[in-house]
Amino acid sequence: MKEKETEKLYNSISNIDSRYIESALSYNAKASRRVRHALIALAAAILALFLMGAGFAAVVYGDSIQSWFGHYWKVITGQAMSEGQTAIIERLSQSIGMSQTIDDVTVTVDSATIGKNNLFILLKVKGLQHKNNVEYDFGDVTLNLAPEPAQNQNSVAAYGIRHREWDGDGTALILMEYSYTSSLDSKSGTRPINITLTLTDLLQCGNNETVIEGEWRFDFSLDRGEAIQATRLPDTEVMAFNSGKNEAVPVMIRNVELSSTGFNFQYDYQHGTLSIEDGIQIVLKSGKVVGESGGSGTVMEDGTTLNCSHQWQFPINLNDVSAIKIGEVMIPVPLENIS
Repeated sequence: MKEKETEKLYNSISNIDSRYIESALSYNAKASRRVRHALIALAAAILALFLMGAGFAAVVYGDSIQSWFGHYWKVITGQAMSEGQTAIIERLSQSIGMSQTIDDVTVTVDSATIGKNNLFILLKVKGLQHKNNVEYDFGDVTLNLAPEPAQNQNSVAAYGIRHREWDGDGTALILMEYSYTSSLDSKSGTRPINITLTLTDLLQCGNNETVIEGEWRFDFSLDRGEAIQATRLPDTEVMAFNSGKNEAVPVMIRNVELSSTGFNFQYDYQHGTLSIEDGIQIVLKSGKVVGESGGSGTVMEDGTTLNCSHQWQFPINLNDVSAIKIGEVMIPVPLENIS
């Protein structure tokens, strides 16, 4: 792949649709509560499924979410996945293969990958007439989970599009991500998650012309039985921004946990005046760096501690990780603690 193409894809995958989940990524406690109370309204606010008309991709992305992640792993790192990396994604991914057709347009919920505080769903859409500079959108999108992971008042949850692309055969590929942060200590359940995904009316963007009227509805379950790699890291001082003083100040992050799908920690947020703004990155042993896809924080029951959860762009084999980087601070990852 040419250097400019690689840079373009890297930039797009690192900054995808942040506007759709912006309200859920606030470290302000009041904002977090507003988001939690408005979870139902998120479906209307996050009309996230755009089918881009940017020309067919030369690369065929494969027939599953595992192939999708494998492609972008190579884009970012310049290398094929190791056996361990492939095994992690395989272990956390499940085939769904549910399709519905309305007026010759078939939407398929192809496969999913489930993490500790997030999940990815790969959609495929066939039958759209591809035209340059034409984009498509669904008039309404809802994603309901049961049991709802973010159940208590100060929890936040959001969903939207991480990436979208045209495959070589004219299939529109759409990667959805759902993520959440709880004001309780982060714990992974083992019960299956029952999901209802509803897509209503296909529109042409710009003029909002209805291309197809109808509802694609999918009910499916995802198993959470597979253990996710995780390790505890030491309490570490990093830099945060104090909005009251308009300056960077040191802050100690505690209860730090790195997992193959995300990064969790807590800190004293001083009544909402502190926010950790530097991006969180994984440093691989190969020297390559993989950034986060986003994060959120919500105040815990003590009223002063912020519980934060950040997600990786795809599951990571922790045995291939040398450190976590927050701003200029490097936190080594010891292999012997990975479980």
